[in-house]
Amino acid sequence: MKSILIFLLLLFEVTFPQIFPHQATLVASNDSVFSDEEFTVYYTLTGVEGYFYVGFRQDYFEVIGDNKWEGEIKAGEIKRISFQVKLKEKSKQLIQKRVPLVIGFGQKPLNEYMTNTSESKGIIIIVKDYDQLKHKYKTIKKKSNQ
Repeated sequence: MKSILIFLLLLFEVTFPQIFPHQATLVASNDSVFSDEEFTVYYTLTGVEGYFYVGFRQDYFEVIGDNKWEGEIKAGEIKRISFQVKLKEKSKQLIQKRVPLVIGFGQKPLNEYMTNTSESKGIIIIVKDYDQLKHKYKTIKKKSNQ
């Protein structure tokens, strides 16, 4: 029985990320952008201490430059990380008018889809030229089907 309990505790530790008491904010320089527009997002993290990884989830948006940060955060320190981003070219075909943008952090290295984060924060970005994109890709699809 004791070995089963230890196994379950280890399984929980490996399978589920730890939650850290912290405060995180995610703010974009623009909350509505054109599909080819670059903009900046700011991720601010406070209330944690130790070595952390902060990364950008790359589902709809791509980062221009480095898509992650890692380093030591000291007690009481406020860490502000900025990412320059734009909508992925392939996302434009699958686009919705409101697109989620997510950044996460954890004590383990992060992959591009944030499956091993401790915490993530998301915001919604509105695509200003959504109707034009929708029409453009609908026309392209019709032509390719002929």
